[in-house]
Amino acid sequence: MTNTTVVINFKQPSSSLTVDMVKDFVSVTYSSMHNDTERRMARIERTC
Repeated sequence: MTNTTVVINFKQPSSSLTVDMVKDFVSVTYSSMHNDTERRMARIERTC
C-alpha cells in the first residue's frame, strides 16, 4: 500500500463515499498493511 493511494481516495468528494465504501476501504487498507508487516517480519526472521 502506498500513501498516494490513500491521498487519492480521500481527495474524492465525500458525497460519493458511502459508509460501506469507507468500511471496505478501511478493511482493505488494514489487511494490506497487516500482510505487509507479516512479510517484513518473515524476512527479518530469515536473515537472523
